[in-house]
Amino acid sequence: MALNPNSPNHALRRITQRLGLERVRVHDLRHSYGTLCLARRVPLEVVSERLGHANPTITLNRYRHVLEEERRGWVMNLEELVKPNRAKA
Repeated sequence: MALNPNSPNHALRRITQRLGLERVRVHDLRHSYGTLCLARRVPLEVVSERLGHANPTITLNRYRHVLEEERRGWVMNLEELVKPNRAKA
């Protein structure tokens, strides 16, 4: 007997209804997983592999927004970059 491809979504719908949560699809969970991994700085190649993408470019194209937000968070202070690194005693 073959598994109905919609069975995981139906089961998830019943669970979320029982818990009083909004409707969530299995694909939504997959996207959330990828987004959270990248937001936590898991390397792109690892996330791509875990999501089953053929190559990291596919992952990058789909999740670019996460990486863009992270990139904006990095402010480069030229003075800090050129200042000699002092070892803490």
